[in-house]
Amino acid sequence: MIKFFLTFLISVFASMAFAGPRVVGNGGISVVCRDSQSKQITEAYLLDLFEAESWGEEIPRSTEISELQLEKALKRLNESPGVQYEIRRTLKEIQDRTRILKNPRVGLPLTDDALPELTLKNCQYEQLALYDSASETLKIDGEILSALSPTDVAALWVHETLYKLDRRLYDATDSRKARALTRLLFSETATESLISEFNKIFHRFKTVAGQKILWLDHRQDFAIDLIADGVPAGTSCQIPALSKEQRNWIAQRDPSRFPNFEYQPAPWRDQVGPWINGAQGSTVIYCTVPHMNVSLTGTRFELKILQGNRELMTLQMQNFERTTPFQYRSTSTKIDHSDVAQYTIRLL
Repeated sequence: MIKFFLTFLISVFASMAFAGPRVVGNGGISVVCRDSQSKQITEAYLLDLFEAESWGEEIPRSTEISELQLEKALKRLNESPGVQYEIRRTLKEIQDRTRILKNPRVGLPLTDDALPELTLKNCQYEQLALYDSASETLKIDGEILSALSPTDVAALWVHETLYKLDRRLYDATDSRKARALTRLLFSETATESLISEFNKIFHRFKTVAGQKILWLDHRQDFAIDLIADGVPAGTSCQIPALSKEQRNWIAQRDPSRFPNFEYQPAPWRDQVGPWINGAQGSTVIYCTVPHMNVSLTGTRFELKILQGNRELMTLQMQNFERTTPFQYRSTSTKIDHSDVAQYTIRLL
């Protein structure tokens, strides 16, 4: 399946003859068969699923309403919460600005961005949906929509969402990647392979809806490398921004060094994003000294957040002030990788 998917993305597609005028634009294409006399639709398929089934791919079809099938498809991305979040958010954007063409005598002009490789004999391509970037509105042909199966309708929403994301993230000019990913989501592809393919489209710094996004893979462990200089023996410290399981360190035999801490993704997943994103003004370290005569003057903590060999951020917390007779609080945080703080962190 993956081998075919990659071949699908890099193949050179043959030119196809379209019925009617062609326009530059973005949209969803359908394969439509009509009665030669009445011109009524006898069959209609979303191009994405039509191509998959034509090549022998198994698409589990159902008579369940399209909304339920759409939700089931999106839940296959539960193991990639950042991708799922972005898809759901973009889907809502599209659905909130959708207009359905009611007059069956009126259709949408064909766009030139599909580049399909197959056609159904005695049938033709017709424009099912057209995205108007000027008004940010999706226009759908109601006649064709009503002739689609519930599975095709659910896949249409996924197609339009993925295609919009592909244009937004990578300035895509055709829908081939969106169609390939749509059919993966509705196929029987193993979840691990599915997640891997979807994560590939969110793998580097990008701007989404005006926000700079840094995508991190939650399936990899995050590491915290902490070095503390000048911490008196017996002093305990914690960073409230970390989850409870990750907070406590005790300076005992060698107060100048702390070991690296490796954490599994589950408890760390919801902490790293908000923490890094808000680190500029909110990350502080609190220490409790063993007795009143102990001072933390000159104490410095350096905290590195890493994922694999990738250093995400280095924080230096220093200049402690006494808040109670036994407690100190750092008053300044220096971020060596300050550019990271400008990004919203999303986890794949």
